[in-house]
Amino acid sequence: MGAALAFYSAFSLAPLLVVILWLLGWIVDETSARVFLRSQMELLFGQSTMELLLDAMRDSQYTEGTTRRG
Repeated sequence: MGAALAFYSAFSLAPLLVVILWLLGWIVDETSARVFLRSQMELLFGQSTMELLLDAMRDSQYTEGTTRRG
């Protein structure tokens, strides 16, 4: 059961971060939201994990045939 929860959490974190970033960007400007999210993730997870999550978050915004770079 624990492995299933870890697997689900690993693949649901990036889309959740995209939604959080979208909501923060709607309230404040997107650049401030990205800086805030990046600093909080670095404090919580550390530098290497933060970069991994940001890459996953950026990659989750791509769909086939569309290249939307943020």
